[in-house]
Amino acid sequence: MKGMTAGAMVVREGGVIICAAECRDGLPDHGSYADLLASAPTPADLMAQILASPVTIPDQWQVQIQARVQSKARVLVKADGLSDNQLRAAHLEPIADVSETLRELLAAQPAARVCVLPQGPQTIPYL
Repeated sequence: MKGMTAGAMVVREGGVIICAAECRDGLPDHGSYADLLASAPTPADLMAQILASPVTIPDQWQVQIQARVQSKARVLVKADGLSDNQLRAAHLEPIADVSETLRELLAAQPAARVCVLPQGPQTIPYL
């Protein structure tokens, strides 16, 4: 989540964020994060559900931040610790190869710019 949020600070509206993360612990099996993600079919629906709720649910902030990032950009993820099905269930787009995906994206948008945040969560990007 933190790396995705750092990328959202510099990605253009409608852009793409590619996250490469090990995720060795998988999705958290404690708290409400996974259950909240499963409670709506899209990030936009998740955000609407959260904003309409009079109650704050534990871990809702993570889902809310993720939905906000995804309202701005597509989020593609390479994570060895999560299956493609787990990523899709979390409303994320799985990719098999970061380099190949980047090549394909740049071929489709040759004028696009790339920002690499090797320490995503420890980075404060700015334009």
